[in-house]
Order: sequence, then structure tokens, then C-alpha cells
Amino acid sequence: MSFELGSDPELDLNAVLLIFINGVIQEPGSHYQFGGGTSFNFVTAPKKEDNISVFFYRGTRGTDSVSVEIIETIKEGDELQLMQFDNVVTQNRRSIAGIVTSDLVETNLYAGQGVSDSVSRPFDWYKQKVDKFINNNFVYKTRPSIEPHVYPTARIIGDVSSSTGEIFVDNAQFFNYEENESSIVIDAVDALIVNGGSSDPVAAAITATVGTGGTISALTITSGGSGYVGSAVTISLSAPKTIGVGVGTTASATIPVVNGALNGTANITNPGFGYNASNPPLVLSPTPNPTFENITSIDIVQGGAGIVTGITTVIGTGGQGTLGLKFFLNAASNAQYSNFANGYPIFISDTIVGRGVTSINNSQNDAVVGVGTTFVDNIYIVRNFSASAANAEFVADILSTTASSSEIPATGFVTCGRFSWGRLAGISRSSSPISIGVTGLTFSGLSTYPTIQRRTFGHRDSGALRNDLG
Repeated sequence: MSFELGSDPELDLNAVLLIFINGVIQEPGSHYQFGGGTSFNFVTAPKKEDNISVFFYRGTRGTDSVSVEIIETIKEGDELQLMQFDNVVTQNRRSIAGIVTSDLVETNLYAGQGVSDSVSRPFDWYKQKVDKFINNNFVYKTRPSIEPHVYPTARIIGDVSSSTGEIFVDNAQFFNYEENESSIVIDAVDALIVNGGSSDPVAAAITATVGTGGTISALTITSGGSGYVGSAVTISLSAPKTIGVGVGTTASATIPVVNGALNGTANITNPGFGYNASNPPLVLSPTPNPTFENITSIDIVQGGAGIVTGITTVIGTGGQGTLGLKFFLNAASNAQYSNFANGYPIFISDTIVGRGVTSINNSQNDAVVGVGTTFVDNIYIVRNFSASAANAEFVADILSTTASSSEIPATGFVTCGRFSWGRLAGISRSSSPISIGVTGLTFSGLSTYPTIQRRTFGHRDSGALRNDLG
């Protein structure tokens, strides 16, 4: 069945054509065919009593139209139950077999209790919990509202000032996942920075020791928590109860923050008075409050990953008397090194040689990048980088006292580690930009490093990966 539009709309990317039959939107290609021009053809001819609505909008060639994904509520397979009202009893549940219009559904045949065609009643709606067979078709319990959201997240491995326009991360490959997996072109994405190592901070656990005279003599950290920022955190203790009301002084202290957790010797600023050694006070550690920043636009996403095929010690870039590590890399293609440059930080992991290496910048022993604790896993600053096809190599300066040739034997391994790097650039910062310092951290994995997570693009514009790229 063919319908004519009033005039040639000159459809382009800024035009929208919507067709409804009895309030239900029709799907292009499935319910009707439209190839441009002034007419469209229904696959199945509507009935004469159907209510047909055709809406056409042609915007300007700017950005005055957007595409919005509507999340369905009631779907086939859900259940409805008419409730008791005006002496008509509650019906049994019945399954929805089809959605006729925006306010009308069909259910399975029902011959149970509570049937009445003269009394309007409220109903309860139950979402489908099991797969069903309805009208000779399988209707699955899956629905868009319960699809999992997987958010591209990376760890920030380079210092970020309040004015910087680029952020270095351990791996940025999923920030433009849709562009890599399909023909979708990502112009820009938003992101959320969490400074504190974790978006789910955990408070520290601390116990107190009461010394002679009823004062606090020591504090013991049983769990350092996570997500703390700054150099130290002030903690407090419960008030003494052993002497009497109004007698005694409440103690207080500060504890250093190391890699987002409380660690080190407590500085007891007030030992208090009136505590009982057999019933020590509770230590009240604050819940961490990480700082946040909403990045309003990221235009450039670069990065790569692969394996480390060899590691050996060499003279550092500062010449004789300095020490460096040379890493030999292999990736699926030289595209993994595209836009890579000297001075960029790189993440090395899963290594099998060494026993803790401190990486430095520019051969200066006081310019610590990361204090490694396991093999040679760490963050390094790339120097003397060169690449040929899928192979590459670079030199990283390390503290001269942290490694020797016997601990890092030589090259020649098939796989002795992994590498990854990422760069997010063309960034529009928020009106309240934050600064993040990560150099000098003790490296025992990336769990304490700040995070950056994608927003606005992807699944339902939430930032999550799209799952419809097949």
C-alpha cells in the first residue's frame, strides 16, 4: 500500500520520518519501505478503521535534532493481574501476548475468576522472570532495562594539572570501542575522573592502645582502607567513660596517607585522658571522600598494547654512572605504536625478572616515577623509542641501586611481560578542574591510581559499551 507525502522533503541526516498505526510506531524496513522521494509503501496494508499518523520533520543543517533511545516498559511475556474492586474478585495472572497500541495489550485467553466487562479495575504489572512460549514463539525474559552496563575505565598513570589538555592512562582501547568495532564514528565523549583510586572508597580500621595514666599510647592500623587523598587524615576516638560524666579528655590523631590508604605511624595530637586499658576506645576513621571532575569532551583517543619479548639492563640516558632498562616489544601491528612518542608513560606488567625497580625520569634519582615492588612491573617514562613493523624498543631510566645484571639476565624470552599505554587528548576541562599527582607512588598494581571512566556515549548514552554492533 502506497502513501504520498505532500511535497518532496529532500531527506538528509537532519530529517526525521515517524509513522504510527493506532499509536504504535512502525519500524522502517520491517513495517514499511521508504527510499526517499514523496511516497512510502506499507508491507501489510492497514485496515480502513486504523488510525494512521505520519510525522515528518526536516531540521536545519545544524544540530537541532537528536536521536533518543526509548526504553520499553511493558513487553510481551510480562504478566498483568486485575485486582479486586466493587465486589469483583481479583483475577489470576495472565501473560501479555502482544502490544496492540500505546495503551492496549492482548493477553492469553482467560476463563478464570473475576471476569467482568462492566467494572473498571486497577491492575498490577509483573515483569517477565522466565522464558515463555507464546503464540508459537519463544519470548525471552531479557529486556533493555536489565542489560548490564560495562563502562570503559582506565587508570591515570601520569600527573594531571588543572590546565592540562591530555591525560595518560594505562589503556584507552575501550574509550572508542564502537569506532574500532563498527562503522560508527565517535566525535567526542565525556568522562568522569575519580581521584582517590577507587569509586567505592573503604574506611580504614584502627585500634587504640591505652597506656599508663589513661592516655592513648599507640594506634594500630588493621586495615588501611582505600580512596583517601592528601598527605594525612585526622581521626578521632570515642570519649572516655571510665571516670565519670564530664571527666576526661577525648583523644585525637593524624595518620599519613600512602597510595590512597592510611599507612605509617600515627601522630597522636592529643593523647586524651581517662581511658581504660581493659576497655580501649573506638577509633573513628572518616570515610574517604575522593575528588571528582566531569570532563566535558575528549576528542582524541590513542593507545596500544602487546607483549614484552625481552628486558635487559643498559646504560641510562644520562650516560655512564646511570642505569636503564631496555624493553623489547611486539604487538599485533605497528598501529599499536601509532602516535607514540618519547616522554610518554607506559605501563609494564606481568614481568618475570627483577625484584622491584624504581623508575625515574631523565636519569635524575630524585625524579621518581614509580616505586616497583614486584619483578619490574611499574610505570616507566619512554626514552629512545624506535619501532619497525610490529616490533619496537625503548629505554627507561631506573634508580641505579634497584637492579643489577644478575637480577635481570638478558633478552631472548618469548613472552616476559605485557605493555599498554593510552592518551586522551583534545580535552575540555570542567569549570572546577582538579590536579592529580601520581609520580612517586609505590607501585603494587594500579588499584590505588586514580580512574577515568567514559560517559555520555554508548549504551543509552550512559558511557557503557554498546551491545548492538553485530
